[in-house]
Amino acid sequence: MSNVITLEDFQRESFQYYVYHRTHNAISRLSHYHDYYQVCFIAAGEFCHIQGSDAVTLHTGQAFIVPPGFVHKLHFSGEPPELYTLAFYETLLHSEFGQSKTFRFLADLRGHQEQTSIHLSLTPDVGQQKSILALFQCLLQQQDANIPREMSAVPALIGALVDILAQCYYRDPNCKRQPWNSGDNAQLMRRCVAYVNTNYANSLSADVLAKQFGLSRTNLCAAFRQHTGLPIHRYIAQRRIQRAQILIRSYPDLSLGQIARQVGYEDDSTFYRNFLKIVGVSPARFREL
Repeated sequence: MSNVITLEDFQRESFQYYVYHRTHNAISRLSHYHDYYQVCFIAAGEFCHIQGSDAVTLHTGQAFIVPPGFVHKLHFSGEPPELYTLAFYETLLHSEFGQSKTFRFLADLRGHQEQTSIHLSLTPDVGQQKSILALFQCLLQQQDANIPREMSAVPALIGALVDILAQCYYRDPNCKRQPWNSGDNAQLMRRCVAYVNTNYANSLSADVLAKQFGLSRTNLCAAFRQHTGLPIHRYIAQRRIQRAQILIRSYPDLSLGQIARQVGYEDDSTFYRNFLKIVGVSPARFREL
């Protein structure tokens, strides 16, 4: 049984974040998860970060970041470690956040199908450690000053902190994912289109593809349309109907229902409607012609 922790536990829900500097947290030693993102930086000492049967010992200068719903716990023996910890909701960040590399990294964390593929530890270099520590101290100052949200520097500070952690995350040679940036955009979309071209007969949707490529649905749909000129659902439909045309011409003994199933349609009416829309005639008329 895992405990759930929310920002209400810190009496900070209205501010949508909480940052603290302490030696230990009793509940963190039990199996738990959050409804927010959590960042932890070890200023001194060490502890064990555990998820299921996986465990990693973190030392001074290391960190981790986990998404909502990630079940984990911390364990230490002897002297408690000195920790800086940040809890925040995505909604705290600026409106343009949805198009930023910060958002893409957080979406990547959420997109992992297996929780154990999330890094249990990150190892910043010395310069990054200094920056992380300075950002935490700035966040503490902003929080203690109780600055109104519309004037707060917190969203920008959190964005900078997450971006540094993203650099550590993707620098790891064991990381199978790659960050999305302007240079990777076209390459990622080519991979996505190739995936659709191979798997169009399966159950495909924007949500399925977003999870497959670790992106938000909104960003994926926008990038896919920019790359192909078509919305995802229309591109999938075209690939299916193109294949259906080949099957109708090549296999006159196959019924139209059988062809519909082979190209990915569960019902004949959707197959008929899309065929008529794309080709201009019904499947039966196309066979006659």
